[in-house]
Amino acid sequence: GQTIIFLLDGVLGDQADFYQFSGFPVIKNNYNLSFSGLPTPTPPPTAVPTNTPVAPPTPAPTSAPVATPTPEVAAPMVFSSGFIILRGVANVDLPSGSKLVARVGNYESEPAALVSSDGAYAGLVLDPGNINLVGQQIRFFLNGVSARTTSEFASGALEQNFDIVFTDYPTPTPTSDTTPAAPADTPAPAASVPTPTPEPTATPAPTSTPAPTPTPEPTPTPAPTSTPAPTPTSAPTQEPQSAPTATEPPQTATSGNGDPRASGCGRAENVSPQAGAANALLLIAPLGLAVGMRRFRRK
Repeated sequence: GQTIIFLLDGVLGDQADFYQFSGFPVIKNNYNLSFSGLPTPTPPPTAVPTNTPVAPPTPAPTSAPVATPTPEVAAPMVFSSGFIILRGVANVDLPSGSKLVARVGNYESEPAALVSSDGAYAGLVLDPGNINLVGQQIRFFLNGVSARTTSEFASGALEQNFDIVFTDYPTPTPTSDTTPAAPADTPAPAASVPTPTPEPTATPAPTSTPAPTPTPEPTPTPAPTSTPAPTPTSAPTQEPQSAPTATEPPQTATSGNGDPRASGCGRAENVSPQAGAANALLLIAPLGLAVGMRRFRRK
């Protein structure tokens, strides 16, 4: 909240401001200041011309430029053709992958092209490019073995029919696949007929064991159904006799002694033996049917 003043060389400026507290910087751009109380600057003193002549400065002598010599590069030296000679070996038969290289100083050439059937080589090129190697000794190496023959590096030289001799090279093993012919007096062995190899008998795949058949569960025996008891037959209803009409004379039953009996609805009548037996059976039929049903249920 206090006043901010601006001073230039101790002179108070025309502007003032107030200090404000804020969590972020308060930036005021293009805030111009003016000072009305600054003193007028004193002009620098002017040099007074004199009549004394001043001698011009003498230029320093410039040395003539020295020409930088262009570095000289040695031209390649080529051994165009020749043979590899191994001591004690008539026909040089080099194994496949053999390498013939030449070395001068720290430089080693690319391998030359070799002809393994007769030991010839071609296209052995030395291109170190360093002129300082001119006149130094060239050594030849076959599969890492140093040759007895050496030469001298010359820029742009060409050597033809340059044979290289190796005296310490191990005797190479011939790689020819041809079988030497049998002597004339020895009969050639008969070609053996190859015995056919019997084909292996295919082992049958193991048969899968059938899954056991599940035993059916016993069927539950149904409980005996009770037979309903036969409905008892009702005894035949005796049809009521028709009542005597008024015109019929009343019948009087006479007893054995001749005394007359009173007449009514329950008077006695003479019945035949067959009808009496049938009536008795009808009376005892329900009782016999009930006894039979009880015995049937017990069984």
